[in-house]
Amino acid sequence: MAKQELTLAQKNRNFRQWAAWGFFGFAMVLTASLRMLTVAGFPKLETPLGPPNPDVWLRLTQARQWLMGGDFFNHLVQNTNAPFGGVTTPWTRPVDAILSALYFLTPGHLSMDMRLMIAAAWFPPILCVIAVALMAKAARRHLEHTHVLISVMMLTIFNAYLGDYFSPGDADHHGFLSVLWCGVLCLITIETLTWQAALAAGALLGGMTWVSPEGLMLMAPVFALLGLEALVRPAKMPALAVITLGAAGVATLALFIERKDITQVIYDSISIVQVVLLWLTASAAGILAFLYRSGMSLRARMGAVAVTGLSVLGGMWILYPKFFQGPLADVDPFIFTGFLPNVSEARSLAKFPWTDMLREMSQPLIAAALVIFTCRRGIKRLRPGKRRFLMLLTGLLVYTAALTSIQIRWEYYLQPVAIILGAALLPGASIATRFRRLKNPPPRQWRPYLWMAAMFAALNVVTHAFVKERPLLADQLMCINEVRYVIQTQQLQPLLGDTNMVVFFPENAAGDALFFTPYRIIASNYHREGKGLKDLHELTSTEFPDKAMAILGRRQVKALLYCPVFYGKDTWLKEIGENNSHPRWLEPVHGLKFFELPEVTIPKPVLFKVKE
Repeated sequence: MAKQELTLAQKNRNFRQWAAWGFFGFAMVLTASLRMLTVAGFPKLETPLGPPNPDVWLRLTQARQWLMGGDFFNHLVQNTNAPFGGVTTPWTRPVDAILSALYFLTPGHLSMDMRLMIAAAWFPPILCVIAVALMAKAARRHLEHTHVLISVMMLTIFNAYLGDYFSPGDADHHGFLSVLWCGVLCLITIETLTWQAALAAGALLGGMTWVSPEGLMLMAPVFALLGLEALVRPAKMPALAVITLGAAGVATLALFIERKDITQVIYDSISIVQVVLLWLTASAAGILAFLYRSGMSLRARMGAVAVTGLSVLGGMWILYPKFFQGPLADVDPFIFTGFLPNVSEARSLAKFPWTDMLREMSQPLIAAALVIFTCRRGIKRLRPGKRRFLMLLTGLLVYTAALTSIQIRWEYYLQPVAIILGAALLPGASIATRFRRLKNPPPRQWRPYLWMAAMFAALNVVTHAFVKERPLLADQLMCINEVRYVIQTQQLQPLLGDTNMVVFFPENAAGDALFFTPYRIIASNYHREGKGLKDLHELTSTEFPDKAMAILGRRQVKALLYCPVFYGKDTWLKEIGENNSHPRWLEPVHGLKFFELPEVTIPKPVLFKVKE
């Protein structure tokens, strides 16, 4: 009888899990399918295709160049920084390879652009499913329950993280990096870190560094936390040595895949610099693992860690001193003074409205509160594996929250940690908590969802009640979307000619221009385009048409498409765009069609030709 009841309970549990995955998977398939229906209308569109992120369209442009027979090692964006030969992107090939694999699964009778957009429609939802599976696996190491799986899904759905990095069409490397990070979190939270799991975690960290050197920022806290654990429990040191070895091995493989000249020194992309650092770290970890076997005292182990750590830093200082200046060590100084301060994702969290701060930090704050609640109930009551889980993730929560406070973009590393902690602790806390003041308390299995519903409702009420209108910013964003609509519906080719002339576009729409038109651009929002961005700054900030004409001539610009509302009242672009007082060497071009929104007046962009 007991066996039959157990079998029935297991069947019910499996049914709930499959139902949860069925619902979530259907939602992901639905969003990708809706994106495909939108793309199917290309180039006849009712509204511009999202996301409004030039990175995505430049990524698809790079993948297209590769699929058309471009050199694997060539990361040159041929039509940017015109007419000075273009610039290379710091991006590497892993995301391009995945997009290309999805590209070959699309219908062959469609155009290359259409097939790439369909591949981009499926790429983020697939990543999202993998991320949720990894976060759920990690969370269930603390509490093995179906409620944990459902909580992970709900916390992901009601998180800005989902819309920002896993929207269909958002084929950028940020979501991919976040998925790799979820894999690392899933592996390092194993109660007993086997060498296989350690090697896999190291390989994922090495893969993150392959995609971007920012992966080193996540290696540092992982190595530090595992190093502290090994300092107290020396038997854990071999696992850390294996992780460092896995990271160094994958980074070395990436170096040979990405570079013809493996000795080339690059700081903002995978190169010999990061590989040397990882091998020095792996060597130091191997030495410590060997020394720890001799039964050293805690004081001696601390001394050994200090010596090996200083040796690694000293070696990097001797070999590559500019490494300590960060990945932007070689960029044009204008990037720091005139570019990065205007990039929203590079700003600190404190520079955003408090409602945005609350939206970004709500789930991390919930996770922190649950950690405090769990510790107050008695962390010593937890078995060692659960204590380890809690301490590792709490340390990473604090670290990634600090990163996000410095630059808001790092939320794609913060939110997975918060989701795992929230999903792991909320069901247990809500089930164990007694609602003593209620005569008829809700069933235990409902309580985590009631807590989440209350928190999400409160957050929405607060953010919507206190949000302030920003009409100028709204007008600017709307007008940029009109520019993107003109570009994506390919209206410029009949008006300007289907040639590779240089056209001035706003930086935020330049990525769209690279993918949807044959035209060349001066620059877009990339830190390697310092000279082009400097010329754009001078062009858009000057009051004098004669000075602008000199810049346009140097850059061989033949046409301008832009939003007058985007520029200051004393600038020449604002003057000629709104007051119809253009110089004689410019000719207005009419005939553009724009998208309309009900009851919304959108400022319109203007198009000019430069006369010979």
